[in-house]
Amino acid sequence: MATITESGLQGEWFYLEEEQPLDRTSARFFILRDGSVRANASADVVGTYKIMGEAAVIRFSRSDHPDYVMTLHAAGEVFDERTETIHANAAYRIEGVEEPVRYYGSFVRRIADYTSTTDTI
Repeated sequence: MATITESGLQGEWFYLEEEQPLDRTSARFFILRDGSVRANASADVVGTYKIMGEAAVIRFSRSDHPDYVMTLHAAGEVFDERTETIHANAAYRIEGVEEPVRYYGSFVRRIADYTSTTDTI
């Protein structure tokens, strides 16, 4: 697996659970930049991430699941600004349940014909 870099990770990403179809027109996506995660075009930080070699770990600041963690792994041999997908596995705990709840999916880079929320006008 490739080493994840900050420059390659920065940008807008859709999160898709297994078998979920991609809708590139969706307004639901994450913006990753400088260790912070934002949802859609919101200025509010919804989580933080840390790059650790071949993985990046996102910790979401959700009040309903304060231990919600997503781990990203590059699928190919190269990870850079042109990488379009990353494996994204999520887990969190539910009170009274011994094993964490797990979701398996992908981050898909948001590439569209319309203006990005991070573009300056």
